Amino acid sequence: MLFSIFAIILFLFSVVESFFSIKLATIIFVLAEYFAFIFLLLGNQLVKPRREVLRAMSTFATFDNDELHIVRKYFLYIRYTFAGRDFSWGLNCFRLTGIFWAIFDFCKGYYWVGGAIAIFYLLASGLIVILDPYTYYSIETKKGNKFAMRQLEVIKRAQEKIEQYS
Repeated sequence: MLFSIFAIILFLFSVVESFFSIKLATIIFVLAEYFAFIFLLLGNQLVKPRREVLRAMSTFATFDNDELHIVRKYFLYIRYTFAGRDFSWGLNCFRLTGIFWAIFDFCKGYYWVGGAIAIFYLLASGLIVILDPYTYYSIETKKGNKFAMRQLEVIKRAQEKIEQYS
């Protein structure tokens, strides 16, 4: 929620800034977008436990190979669910407001800025799912996707084991 509010405030700031300089406003928005993405990507990587730690933990929690992979991939969500969802929704706010700016930039002839926003849209998609897999996999589960069902099942098992271990 907090990160989403930050993304929306930054978007509103860039809209107000656009009354003075459209090009500067979009550049500030793109830089903020990529800064947030890199910050969250590095934060997600730094929070993940090393494989050796997971193997040592597995002597107590008895993780199978699927669970070890899932814990490593979705650790931020499994351990800090609220933070993972908040960061995911914040990146999603950046993506959605970026659509507005990308269309506007292409119309104004700022193709490189619009292209950078379009690339961000694609790059952030994977990280958004990693930060909040439940929201996106549950949508696919309702459609009958077997892979999503399996992923959610393994995430839930791993989450329960980590909570028991903590």
